[in-house]
Amino acid sequence: MHWPHALTDRCLELLLPRMSALRVIDIEIYEHDSLYVQINKLDLHIVAHHCPLLSELNLKAFRVSEPTLQRLCLRCPRLEVVTMNNNCSDECVKVMVLNQRRLRSLTICSPAGRCEWLATLPASVQRLTLHHWREREPGYIKHVAQCPNLRELDLSFSTIQFTSHLKLVLTGCVQLQRLVLAGTYWYRSNSRLATLLEAAPASLRELDISDVTSVTAEDLAAGLASCTRLERLSAAGLVLPPEGCLPVTGLPALRHLNLRRAEALTDTTLRRLPALLPGLYTLNINFCRLVSEEGLRCVRELPQLRALHLAGVPCVSSDVLDCLGDQPLAELELGCSETFPKQVGAEAVQSLVLRCAKLRRLTLYDRLSRVRAVVHALAGQLARERTVTLVLYPGFPSRLPRTDGPLRLTDTASLRPPRV
Repeated sequence: MHWPHALTDRCLELLLPRMSALRVIDIEIYEHDSLYVQINKLDLHIVAHHCPLLSELNLKAFRVSEPTLQRLCLRCPRLEVVTMNNNCSDECVKVMVLNQRRLRSLTICSPAGRCEWLATLPASVQRLTLHHWREREPGYIKHVAQCPNLRELDLSFSTIQFTSHLKLVLTGCVQLQRLVLAGTYWYRSNSRLATLLEAAPASLRELDISDVTSVTAEDLAAGLASCTRLERLSAAGLVLPPEGCLPVTGLPALRHLNLRRAEALTDTTLRRLPALLPGLYTLNINFCRLVSEEGLRCVRELPQLRALHLAGVPCVSSDVLDCLGDQPLAELELGCSETFPKQVGAEAVQSLVLRCAKLRRLTLYDRLSRVRAVVHALAGQLARERTVTLVLYPGFPSRLPRTDGPLRLTDTASLRPPRV
């Protein structure tokens, strides 16, 4: 739940005694709440007293200290998924990892200190997230290699000083399936990213290197060549031509590719994708502004493509939609009020949906008046055996006529954001 300003210790005292079987407490805090939360954080003792069966807890909205965490661990021995509060001290995190030996997932943003607690992580940990982490000597991150069950490691927006320590982690965690390095800053040399990827275990299926800068195309291609079983790659914000960053032999196992905001993506990229990534299922090129209609027609050469994201791509036209109508797409994303051409009318969208028989979800970011025209054009046109979900800007569905039958309306706030 989102942090409501009316949620106080008194509210918790009234609510939690009626929820003795509660298993999850996740009170999310957004940036505009930060000042309020600093003054009005909640009492963790209340949770410890009333929720003995708790298995998942987000601590960002609570007052945290070593004694309160010790009491929490004593009263809630089943805790397995924990999100620590921002800038949490080494001592507080150490209390958690030493007392919760069944811990499966630990998330910390901007951890303070040297993260000595990394040396005491229980072997049960499967997911470790360290956002905005800054590596310091003596490199406690290397102790993560002693977590044999680790499957996900997320170091988004962190500063990495010693690639050798991370190499030890990748070598030791033979079950690692997901590695997130989005926005990481490499203190000495970004070219070491290739060396790091060469140490990745064969189990690696998902890699996120979004917004990683100053890496050469040759080094990245060499590193990806080692990830032969990679199924999901996110390189949003890539500043290099994507076709030069892929191995010359391609990535036959890759199914999902996110190149959102890749400023060097051109028609050349789209022409080469069918040969390099023949098994591609999802392609996200949102806000890639250098492609043309001719380039978009190349996606027809991807035989397995089922999901295509084109929001913020200026060249999308009625001709492009007509071309896509023959594709077996299950999901399509279009629009962005600033770039979606006015000449692409409701009739073109209607024709696309009716011709693309396998389409199940259409995300349309556009002005309310044009969305209303699309809904009106599709009303009563879909076969009863079909179900098409139209995903819109938050608040739009409530301002449109109610639709019954195969056409369903929802908004982005109601959906879990996709990884790609």
